[in-house]
Amino acid sequence: MTERDGLLVYPVAEGLTIHFAAQDTTEMLANIKPELIQQVWERYGEATEIVFYIDCDIVIKAPWHRLENWAQYGVALCEDMNSPVAKSHPLRAQWKAYYAQYGVGYEPKDDIYVNGGFVGIHRRYRGFAERWGELQRYMKEYTGHQDRIGIADRWNMFHFMDQDALNVAKDLTDTVSIMGPGRYGFR
Repeated sequence: MTERDGLLVYPVAEGLTIHFAAQDTTEMLANIKPELIQQVWERYGEATEIVFYIDCDIVIKAPWHRLENWAQYGVALCEDMNSPVAKSHPLRAQWKAYYAQYGVGYEPKDDIYVNGGFVGIHRRYRGFAERWGELQRYMKEYTGHQDRIGIADRWNMFHFMDQDALNVAKDLTDTVSIMGPGRYGFR
């Protein structure tokens, strides 16, 4: 282990190092995923082709090159076990009304509800993380400080804060590549 530029750097295997960056926040880390992704691009610049955010409880069971290939076709996302959520579902209607006050023209494009535990973004789609982060900032006007994973219950418009904002961002983006819930072993 070494320390450089405020990072703890661990060599894991030949050609692979893990960089740990302390976060100065009181928000639940799950709720700052877009900012974490953007930090990678800010720190490593154009040398970074793809950024993957992967929750710590996810086990990757495919060769890494398959994930890299997947992210070439759009923002790599996985359908959640709570999917589908119909385009006409009250949650989506609430999201539409809520985000309209911020000038966001949200229209659900399908019934797919994706999981926030895995996101792969190629640099040509990096605006996705910015949009997702913007949607979460707007959401905080409703949720307040995001220091926990969920609020209230699923009847609440933004129960899964990071994931609900991710799903709005998904519907506002043409360049997504979604695999079914089998990728998570949900079904």
